[in-house]
Amino acid sequence: MNNANQTVATVKALLLKDKDLEARTWAAWNRVVDVLETRALKVRPKLKSFEVHHMVEVTRLKFLEALLSTGNAEDAESRTLEEIR
Repeated sequence: MNNANQTVATVKALLLKDKDLEARTWAAWNRVVDVLETRALKVRPKLKSFEVHHMVEVTRLKFLEALLSTGNAEDAESRTLEEIR
């Protein structure tokens, strides 16, 4: 299993154990996606769909890694938004 798959599997297991963390994580991730969406819509020339997909996937991995290192969805959100600004 590669590092990204391991990260996803570890986060899934963590969220299955803690429903409150799961809810906070989804809310935090949705706020990150809102920032990405706004940024993607402002870029000229318009981004191709695969470019947007790549941007989201790279950011998702950063978010999940931050979640694992902090254990807190809001901290993961802040750290991720700092990295992508």
